[in-house]
Amino acid sequence: MTSRRQALALSVCASVAMIACASASPPRQVQISVQVPPNTPTLYLAGNLESLGPWKADGMALQGTGTTRTVTLAVPQGHTLEYKFTLGAWDREALGPSGMVMPNLVLKASETTAEHVLADFKKDSIAYLRNPAGSGILGRLVVWEDVASPLLRQKRHVTVWLPPEYDTAPNQRFQVVYTHDGQNLFDPRIANTGIDWGVDESVVRLRATNNIAPSIAVGLWSTPDRRLEYAPDAVIARLDADTRQSVRREFGGDLLGDAYLRFIASEIKPRVDAQFRTRPEAQHTTLMGASMGGLISLYGITQMPGVFGRAAALSVHWPASISRERIFVNSATWQPIITQAWAEQLRALPSGMASKQKLWVDRGGVELDALYEPYQRELVPVLEQAGYKSQGSSPNFAHRIYPKAKHNEEAWRARLDEVLAFVMA
Repeated sequence: MTSRRQALALSVCASVAMIACASASPPRQVQISVQVPPNTPTLYLAGNLESLGPWKADGMALQGTGTTRTVTLAVPQGHTLEYKFTLGAWDREALGPSGMVMPNLVLKASETTAEHVLADFKKDSIAYLRNPAGSGILGRLVVWEDVASPLLRQKRHVTVWLPPEYDTAPNQRFQVVYTHDGQNLFDPRIANTGIDWGVDESVVRLRATNNIAPSIAVGLWSTPDRRLEYAPDAVIARLDADTRQSVRREFGGDLLGDAYLRFIASEIKPRVDAQFRTRPEAQHTTLMGASMGGLISLYGITQMPGVFGRAAALSVHWPASISRERIFVNSATWQPIITQAWAEQLRALPSGMASKQKLWVDRGGVELDALYEPYQRELVPVLEQAGYKSQGSSPNFAHRIYPKAKHNEEAWRARLDEVLAFVMA
């Protein structure tokens, strides 16, 4: 299988939000020294610099072949450098002393040197999946390796989590939540940042208090085509021809969001429904994700309401773009353009459709999430006009802001109970 993690470190990585416009001053020279285990092959630096991809797993090779490796790079003045080390792919990321993936390393704008000691490197993710000891997962995990589809270019793993009650209550049927970036859901050894969402713990807790119905979780792992697969085709199609072509160039090919949704609806969901005791109706089928995963979740219930009746869209990446220029530098130009396209898309929804669904939308207030403020502020009223109601005795729409929350797995894990208690009750 190709690398399970994309060129962006965290969905659309939190660290991308730290990218600053280049200063007119000459860049500062930064030197990083790393101690590695004997016989370590070529070590690479990945980080939030344009010269590093940004966040390409093999952004820059370090010098040296022994246990000491070094790198010197130019960093714009005032820029806080965030970075990680790999053996050239995200499934071979460096591990810290705990044996887990480390958070992003940080070199402040005032610093020019750093030293690190690396304990080891991740095994290929499938090695962890085939040996679940140490994962701490509650219940059990069924793994479908390297699932291919004629609709998509990339294979991916699919993991089906069954709660403990699946085996102890053989007559029970279960609603299903289909979650994007599925490698981040259950096992910290596999999760991008060493912190998983804790979906298994959350569901078990909520079931103990009877706050949600019996539930299964399906994790759809992301692929190198992540940004194409999580893109809202029909929204981008509402842009003018020149802008559409520009977005296509930015993403590196034709958008695959509609194809990805068809893959779930026509290939994965039928297989899940056939193999497990599910409640297959739309009102018992949820899409969930964060960042661009949140984007495709929201888009999915509007595009396929007969299949997906609920969505949990965390830290929705409304801009759709992954371009620094569009998200940061020229946001005042891009924001009204893409917001208008979203508004047109939502206003075109069939009458009465939204009233049959359930939708959660949120954002944090720090780093990248803070930039979502104007999008959410303008589009929440449009969603309500479309029929998603956040008021009244039986609201089917929740929109939240978490002022101190960042754009990462730790933040999403922290609010997952609240999300699932609303969407899957």
